[in-house]
Amino acid sequence: MNNPSKLNSWKKIKNYSKLISRISLNKMFKDDSNRFNDFSIELENLLLDFSKNHIDKKMMNLFFNLLDELDIKKKIEDFFNGEKINKSEKRPALHFLLRGSFNDKTKNIFQKNVKKCVNNLKTFSKNFENGNIKGYTGKKIKNVINIGIGGSDLGPKMVCEALKFYSNRNINNFFISNIDPTNLTEVLKQVKAEESIFIISSKSFGTIETLKNASVCKDWFLNITKEKDYIKNHFY
Repeated sequence: MNNPSKLNSWKKIKNYSKLISRISLNKMFKDDSNRFNDFSIELENLLLDFSKNHIDKKMMNLFFNLLDELDIKKKIEDFFNGEKINKSEKRPALHFLLRGSFNDKTKNIFQKNVKKCVNNLKTFSKNFENGNIKGYTGKKIKNVINIGIGGSDLGPKMVCEALKFYSNRNINNFFISNIDPTNLTEVLKQVKAEESIFIISSKSFGTIETLKNASVCKDWFLNITKEKDYIKNHFY
């Protein structure tokens, strides 16, 4: 994607922003009784209110010009068609497939990869919930330790917090994300190896912090169990 800040439309937005920011929002609302309706969108109980920003109809038109200059419609099409829009990794961004949204161009990817992975997750979750997944001594798993950073940490953490009311209180969730050893050490002090599983969460498995923390946890586990074969029952 072109760098937006280099485009003419961006420069126009920047210049106009300096002018409009001098006007108080209070005055904008007084001058336009329909301002909230003009600068907000509501869809299925979701309200996006951007009326309390220094924008007006001219600014909105400048934004539309920027989107045209970026050829945003084509880029949206490329996104949903599975084109390699992630330039740094030279790969498509297929997050939307997890929601079951696909077209003729991405249906095959969904069927071969995404659906298979989602089914594997469901099977794992069901086996865990039923108690079929046990520790190396045969004990039930009481602790789930997620090792990740960024979205691989905040995403699972958000789900656990949001659904905490419905959770099994016999299971403890821990999150290790910081490369600072204090975070990791405090978690390992609270758990027993035979009752814990570790989930290594990463998109690329090239994230240094995640790999380092996973390696430390693996060494801790092996130091207690003295048996490499037990790794497959406790690290996922």
